[in-house]
Amino acid sequence: MLALTSCTGKLGKATLDAILEHNLIPLTKLVICTSSNVDDQRWDTLKSKGVQVRSFNFDTPSPSTFKDCTSLYLISTPNISMDFNNAPPGSGREKAHIGAIKAAREAGVSRFFYTSLAFGGDSGAGVMRAHLRTEEFLRDLQGKAGVKVTVMREGLYNESWPLYLGYFNPKGDERGEVLLAGDGKISWTAIVKLRIVSREEYVECYVERGVERPSVEWWSSTYGALERGECLIDDPTLEELLASKGVSPTTVEDTIKEMLRIE
Repeated sequence: MLALTSCTGKLGKATLDAILEHNLIPLTKLVICTSSNVDDQRWDTLKSKGVQVRSFNFDTPSPSTFKDCTSLYLISTPNISMDFNNAPPGSGREKAHIGAIKAAREAGVSRFFYTSLAFGGDSGAGVMRAHLRTEEFLRDLQGKAGVKVTVMREGLYNESWPLYLGYFNPKGDERGEVLLAGDGKISWTAIVKLRIVSREEYVECYVERGVERPSVEWWSSTYGALERGECLIDDPTLEELLASKGVSPTTVEDTIKEMLRIE
């Protein structure tokens, strides 16, 4: 059986929807691991089709969640505050990931899928740090007999463009000028006037706009990664996988139009 985490989040829900839409595995072989109420009515339809819904919490993962499972599809925890203030190894989000992996391994899981990000392998971006640490743990685990690991370095999500564009508000942003802490190949310059500033000025600007300082400091390192070309990855794997199911990828332009409701 396959255990799938974070099904109520955006990526987790999209993964679950894809499994259902394309019949990727028998539903009797699927275990949804969720921190929400397992008796909530939202799960009734899936349960009627044979899906198991089990309690799961990144803070206190239990091997019982993964009982009889052979595979774990682990979606990273959204608790990004764990990564703030240059969290040392073992204290960032990787702590939650590794805890879940250890619990699954104790239950007998031998196949692991992990959703990472498509930044460089030696990335200086804070958003990538916990992913790299989790990947390292999984590589060490893979060296043990009978354990297989697949790390999916997923492309930057189209829907996250407002974050890259200075916390832009798609529902109506009052600024005529947006400050960015670096310039890379991702550009939405047709939307508003952009100005590249130092990382320090970027941090102070968005702290003044009400964003928590640890969050801005953590995120601002992303721009240096973009300038280094870490996200210039030309890989047809995703497009080929989608094509095998008759699906075409959604362009960034279409995503922006939808989020801005541009006709």
